[in-house]
Amino acid sequence: MTFAHPLALLWGLLATAIVLLYLRRVRLPREPVATDVFWQRALAEERSREAWRRWRHPVSLGVQLTVLLLLVLAMAEPLIPGPRRLVLILDNSASMTATDCEPTRLAAARLAAERLIDGLRPCDTAAVLTAGGEVGVRSTFCNDRSMLREAVRSVATAGGTTRVDAAVAMARRMVGEASDGEILVLGDGRFPNAAKLVAADDVELIRVGSSSDNVALTRLAARRNPDDPQTCQMLAEVTNFSGKTVRCDLQLKLDGKPVGKATIEARAEASSTHIFDEVAVPGAARLTGRIDNRDARPDDNEKTLKLPSATIPQDDAPPDVGSLAVNWAIDSESDLRVPEKSGTDVVSLSSSGPGVPPWLILVLAAVAISAGEWCLYQRRWMS
Repeated sequence: MTFAHPLALLWGLLATAIVLLYLRRVRLPREPVATDVFWQRALAEERSREAWRRWRHPVSLGVQLTVLLLLVLAMAEPLIPGPRRLVLILDNSASMTATDCEPTRLAAARLAAERLIDGLRPCDTAAVLTAGGEVGVRSTFCNDRSMLREAVRSVATAGGTTRVDAAVAMARRMVGEASDGEILVLGDGRFPNAAKLVAADDVELIRVGSSSDNVALTRLAARRNPDDPQTCQMLAEVTNFSGKTVRCDLQLKLDGKPVGKATIEARAEASSTHIFDEVAVPGAARLTGRIDNRDARPDDNEKTLKLPSATIPQDDAPPDVGSLAVNWAIDSESDLRVPEKSGTDVVSLSSSGPGVPPWLILVLAAVAISAGEWCLYQRRWMS
């Protein structure tokens, strides 16, 4: 057990004064009286309580020492459990822009992180990391709740591949060998080795979002025709992350003007690639690809690619079309499905802080014991 204010335990030295006061006996003087027979009759009832009178002082001393102990412990504020060191890892990859949570998954993760911060005690410390694209440290260990909230609110979508595994490795280095370290990952659970990471004793996944299907335009590329530099060969890849075959229309535009359209049939859990040949592109242009499928991730239905002008050195051999596939959105992190048997749903988090503080319980116990001892001392419960 640890204490928030260990110096308050010095008040326990008052026990010495209490013991000395109880050991000091005041002897009453004896005086002969002529009415002794009347006093004996009046005190006959007191003789029946002689056994209690013998133990009254030791019991009262024990009660007073118990009350002092409880009050001293209340001032020292025992920490049960002890101080915590939390590392909050927020997944801010592109998949966190899904709108199956209001307004987005990332917003729900930020709200969950703020609720965790509100539950911190003054002795607890926390740090904030991000795991989208590259691992980032938004806040090192501190117990300033306002600073931690600002760090969480500043997290925005970074896109790219989720790097939760690297973020967890950094969090473990920050925690070190401390036994009070906890690592909480707030995300949709769509990252490599998710089941292995959350199975560790020091890592817990707090999921946001729900299981849903998604079809994404995952790759968009173009290359100049070596025989006719005024034309381009374009490649688009559509990935279906759902459990059924999906048909959708794919449309390409150059600077807002349609230049190609195709119907894509993407099989379940597979990618479908379509190549557009001999598309006229006389100069630099902006190529936009879009699919018309409606799902929980509308942001990955459209990709953009800047095409340079037609001035290509003749001695440069164009690469293969497959090697030109440029991933402008996200890779397999577009998958919106969430593991069902790992993590804690964000809705299960309590928005309130700790319950009744231990010091208040100790004070109430001290008051109750004092009241009971007073009643006994005043013989309120004695027959």
